[in-house]
Amino acid sequence: MDIETLIGYLINPFTLAVGWIFGRRQRRNTAIQSLQETIQLLSSTIQDDNQKIVSLMNEVQEVRRENADLKAGQKELMDQIEALKAENRELNELIRANGIKKVKPAMRKDLKGDAE
Repeated sequence: MDIETLIGYLINPFTLAVGWIFGRRQRRNTAIQSLQETIQLLSSTIQDDNQKIVSLMNEVQEVRRENADLKAGQKELMDQIEALKAENRELNELIRANGIKKVKPAMRKDLKGDAE
């Protein structure tokens, strides 16, 4: 066996080992790169979701403020209704005290027609 044949036999396993090592490293790098891309995509999605959550929380706060304003307005209207009911009771008592008869709904329509 001459030296060239011996070198040929030794180079084949060496190139096989080197190729396997670099291939393995390349597969690891590809897997790591794929994981990094997935992490970046998830991170971007989480940031978008966080922005949406903040926006929705701001909207909820605005709705709560509007709701509080509406409740305050409702209370004010209820107070006015109660005041009008009290005034109506007082007027009815005055009407009864002075002996004036109440006008029935049918008569009210007739009175409206007369007024026009």
